[in-house]
Amino acid sequence: MSMFISAKRRYDKQVHTWYSGLTVEKLKYLCKAAGLSFSGNKDVLIERLSSHHLGALFIWVSSRANPAGLTNTDLKEICEGRGIAKTGSRYELVCRILQHESNEALTAAAAAKAKKKRKPLAHLSGQPLEAKKPRISQPHVLYNRIQRKINSGYTDEKYKSYSGSRAHAGDVYKLLSQAINVEITDKGYSQKNPKKALELAKALFVSLTHGFQNINYPGYDNMDSLGDAMGKLETIVESACGLLSREEKTKTLKWSEKLSVTIAPYDFTNADDSLESIMAMLSVEESSGDDSDNDDRKPAASKRNNGEDAAGTLAAKENHALNTASH
Repeated sequence: MSMFISAKRRYDKQVHTWYSGLTVEKLKYLCKAAGLSFSGNKDVLIERLSSHHLGALFIWVSSRANPAGLTNTDLKEICEGRGIAKTGSRYELVCRILQHESNEALTAAAAAKAKKKRKPLAHLSGQPLEAKKPRISQPHVLYNRIQRKINSGYTDEKYKSYSGSRAHAGDVYKLLSQAINVEITDKGYSQKNPKKALELAKALFVSLTHGFQNINYPGYDNMDSLGDAMGKLETIVESACGLLSREEKTKTLKWSEKLSVTIAPYDFTNADDSLESIMAMLSVEESSGDDSDNDDRKPAASKRNNGEDAAGTLAAKENHALNTASH
């Protein structure tokens, strides 16, 4: 079931969404930013934003009661992936993302229109045309590509039948694998610039994490396309791991863990194995107490807790209690 359909039903029951907490003025501004009509009352504006392929992501704020939504950290990661400012309130972040998407669409439409008008130039000398340089891959473009494929599950006719809807997940995972081949491997990023390859791969898999709840039958993957894509991600991480700083490893580990938690309810054996290998590669060992570089005030140090620190503290307390009892 699509996020929009389920969100609309919940909205009909007067359940509070993030959009419903905004003023009409702010909703109109969001519609303008997304390139949508901004006429109508509050309900109309909310429905219009909720049906937008990107606006549907922002309906819910992530919480324990509703983990399907996006946190402010998720929104900042989206901004970072698109190369836009990631500061400000939740409203400012959403507005910025919608505006960026709208500008990208207008630029693409203008380029396509100009291309149609452009007349081909013939080389009268008979000399061959110079080969065009491959288009530079950009994280936000890859992120949007996966989002569009996920949202096609409730807009594309071929996914509206029962058998078609069961093919949706496999098509999404297959696109992940193809995007890695075309945008990362074939363009030589894996060999020439492993960190860039990892940045592009992150955009693909973070997009999968953000939209996973909108995939039809997400656990239905007969061809193990997700396992194939995860295997390629493992190779990319392995190539880049030695070049990453401690902080970069921590950030990569963080979104890898989110991805692992997201797909955990389903039986993706090969994908799970690849993710375990990735997280093992990225795990940062504790430094000795004399290491002056280990400053708790640094972001990397404050974000390193993956449960190990808490477990270590508990074990230390237990040992202390046993030693006290023995004396």
